[in-house]
Amino acid sequence: MNKIALSQLQNEWPEPQALVKAEESARYPIEAFPPMIRNALQEVADSVQAPIALVGSSALSAISVAIQSKINVSRDKGLDGPVSLYLLSVAMSGDRKSSLDGYFMRPIEAFERKIREVMKGELSNYNAKLSAWEAERKGILSSIQAASGSGKATEELKQRLINLESQRPEQPKIPQLQVGESTSEALKKHLSEKYPSTIVHSSEAGEIFGGTP
Repeated sequence: MNKIALSQLQNEWPEPQALVKAEESARYPIEAFPPMIRNALQEVADSVQAPIALVGSSALSAISVAIQSKINVSRDKGLDGPVSLYLLSVAMSGDRKSSLDGYFMRPIEAFERKIREVMKGELSNYNAKLSAWEAERKGILSSIQAASGSGKATEELKQRLINLESQRPEQPKIPQLQVGESTSEALKKHLSEKYPSTIVHSSEAGEIFGGTP
């Protein structure tokens, strides 16, 4: 290609577009919140001097986990589901993300501590019953092994074991609503065995994305 043709081609190319375009953020609709929540958002925003959108996201996280086991929402006919939310806030270091979460998650932490204290006796009873159940199960298994070794019948012992298996004490479900870094397998186990409602929460998104696909 000669120099003249190359020059003409260069003149036809448009100016490259910027990879990052500065745009004015849309106004956060704080008026959409009920008065009690709206006033709390404004109070925290004024105290911490953080963007109201960041404050709102922290508040919505706490509200969602507090009510998601109690309330479903109907998005359309036949589309009923929990009020769970997926929230991602992008902020620079020092923008008070952790401080904001502390304000709104503090009542949930207090609730967890209170429930653990209230259920302490129930948990102790469970542990005692489980120990007794495990001891009885171990005794039956030892008897089955001894009877088998001496050629004695074990049918009655096996039936006792079957009956005992159905009497295993059920572990009380103590609410643990907050879960940090976790794998998907651990999260499923937590929801099925510990408590069916939780929030996977961290001030560093990399911890969540790296652990829970």
